[in-house]
Amino acid sequence: MNVLNSLINHIRYASSNVLLVGVLFAAVTGVAVGTSTLHPVTSASAASCNTNNILPCGASSIADFTNQYRANRPGDLPAIYNYYHLAVGDIDRFLKTGQMGVAHKDGSITIGGKVVATSASSLGRERKAHSQTLNIGGKTYYSDRNQDVFLSDTIPAMVLMNGDQFEFAALTACGNPLIATPTGQPPKYSCDLLKPHQIDRTTFSYTTDVTALHGAKIDKLVYDFGDGKTQTATSPSQALTHAYAKEGTYTTKVIVYITVNGETKTVTGAQCAKPVTVKPAPVTPAYACDVLQPTTINKDLRQYRFTAKTTQSGGATLKDASFTFGDNQSISGVKPTDANTVSAEHTYAQAGTYTIVATVNFSVAGGVKSATCQTTISPQQQPPAECKPGIPVGDNRCTETPASLPNTSGLNIAGGTVGATSIGTAGSYFLRSRRNLLSILLRK
Repeated sequence: MNVLNSLINHIRYASSNVLLVGVLFAAVTGVAVGTSTLHPVTSASAASCNTNNILPCGASSIADFTNQYRANRPGDLPAIYNYYHLAVGDIDRFLKTGQMGVAHKDGSITIGGKVVATSASSLGRERKAHSQTLNIGGKTYYSDRNQDVFLSDTIPAMVLMNGDQFEFAALTACGNPLIATPTGQPPKYSCDLLKPHQIDRTTFSYTTDVTALHGAKIDKLVYDFGDGKTQTATSPSQALTHAYAKEGTYTTKVIVYITVNGETKTVTGAQCAKPVTVKPAPVTPAYACDVLQPTTINKDLRQYRFTAKTTQSGGATLKDASFTFGDNQSISGVKPTDANTVSAEHTYAQAGTYTIVATVNFSVAGGVKSATCQTTISPQQQPPAECKPGIPVGDNRCTETPASLPNTSGLNIAGGTVGATSIGTAGSYFLRSRRNLLSILLRK
């Protein structure tokens, strides 16, 4: 009899004549009643059909609950459950993600042994000794703490979670909703930062910082590289690499797919879109000293000009040059005369054969590079100038005067007289010979 009384008190919260008869029959036949379980209750165990029930005969499963919600035969189900945080838009999610849990007499609600809420109270249609009146949709209902109305320590309940946070629960036996204080937190998820890393001129790698907490789980990340190409990663820390085919600036974006409460959400953000720039392919600098040309300025003085001709491209520029002339003489820091020419002059003290080397310096990519070219010349020793044939300028003989004639004085005068007399005699003879010749010719 004590066992029977205990069983009757155990189910008093949902008592009715029909249920009492069923309990008595179960007690007589040895069937245990009142044992809680995490599995959905059967229609028979839920069908208390107590007038205090929000669902007249309870719910055998979450699917049964959602069907009755949609049928709404009592007419006030949407208003009641919405007041207890199960909105019309949550019904499909409840059907998909709802879990079987346990409501405890101490006010806690557990799923798989984990406490998800405390200080629970339930709602019914009938006043109890400790009831508080609630007006919902113009009708009066009564709220009681579990500890005041539960006759057993546990009652199966259908629970809807928002991530790790308790959101809604209803007792399977009667459909009465529960309100409680959640112990967990709602899901938290965000795309925090896209992090590009340049590997080379055209190739970048990407990872992303993502927040996914309290029941939110990362499904995948889809990267859009801004050039029509996409790639998928399964983890934020998975580095994806992408090589761009052309130079330019591209905006890379990442979309994070999050599974939360059985649904897939997509998140991105301002920090999850980053521009990257692919620079033009660099031009390889080229530079050369092509030729070193000698030009004679003064052959006799052995004076020459040496001109280095250069070519350069790809950003290389002619800076300066140094020359070694082959006679232990050199010059450095010679500035160009134009973009491709640098010259130096030199005079050789002696004849000989000399090799001239020009070392040309180029400014290349912030540094200095050099190239060389060379030539050979053979200045000759010129013969000295002559003041007289066979006598070089500077010889003492160049300054000698001719020897003077002896002084003949009177002899010279006599000689002159004799000479004049001789000339006169010769002239007289010539005239006579001419007259004789003419006479002979006339006689003939």
